[in-house]
Amino acid sequence: MRILLFVVVIMFFFSVAGIAEEDTSYRSEAVMYTFSGPHDKVTEVFEIAPYWLLKYRNVSNGHFAIWVSNEKRKHINLAANCSEHKVGIAQFKHGGRYYLEVTANGNWDIKIIEKELEDDQPTKTHHEYMKEPWEEAYDSPHDN
Repeated sequence: MRILLFVVVIMFFFSVAGIAEEDTSYRSEAVMYTFSGPHDKVTEVFEIAPYWLLKYRNVSNGHFAIWVSNEKRKHINLAANCSEHKVGIAQFKHGGRYYLEVTANGNWDIKIIEKELEDDQPTKTHHEYMKEPWEEAYDSPHDN
């Protein structure tokens, strides 16, 4: 019963936040913001256009959670919640002004990636994005 309740709650967060089940096609993607830290952090407010990604990496095996909140301090989405080393992604349809509330017991990295829409390209699903390795060019202070 607890598992079913957990699944229902997670599905509710995804539907409220406007997370795309399947990613739309894009002409380009650009890393607009990067955040990292060893522990808890509240980021500055950032502005992002519609159709964007939040890619994260929890480097440690400690607890790690990311709340995406709007500038009015309302939680929009629980983008990550794990207790193990993990790389993940959350996709968002709606642009705006947001900030992140990160709770962490270890090192982590986050990239906010803006997408430019393309009309005639095949779609890229969430699972296809998850198959991509964490970009080696992204110099993290936690890679040493």
